[in-house]
Amino acid sequence: MTNRLIQTVAVATLTVVLAAMQTGCAHTSKDETTMDTVSGYYAGDWFGPNPEKSLGTLNCTITPKGKDAWDAYFVATFGEVGEYEVPLEGKREDGKVVFGGAVDLGASEGGVFEWTGEIVGDEFNGIYKARGYTGTFKMVKAEKPADE
Repeated sequence: MTNRLIQTVAVATLTVVLAAMQTGCAHTSKDETTMDTVSGYYAGDWFGPNPEKSLGTLNCTITPKGKDAWDAYFVATFGEVGEYEVPLEGKREDGKVVFGGAVDLGASEGGVFEWTGEIVGDEFNGIYKARGYTGTFKMVKAEKPADE
């Protein structure tokens, strides 16, 4: 009888330990998969001084680069298509990712563009400034088209 009681207690203890480990692992996996809500494809427009008039389409693919850092590949239209890769460094604040950076597009493309912005939920909005240019951009997370 004592051996049977010891076996029952051992099995119950092992079951509790395994259940706790599985819950802990599931929690870790869930956290890891939900932490990077920033990565993905975003589509929208960019605007000049008139926030109601689009200057062209703007698409961006964001991939993780490390803790609170992402690489962004922008494709903007303004007449011809321009493609620019910009490293995003962001930090999480109050349920959003706040970021900033600069990219030198060369003298013929407007020089150095400085921008700030934030990703809140599925929206990626920001402000840019360059030599004589200021404006905004607005994008939302979307399905990446097959042709991009």
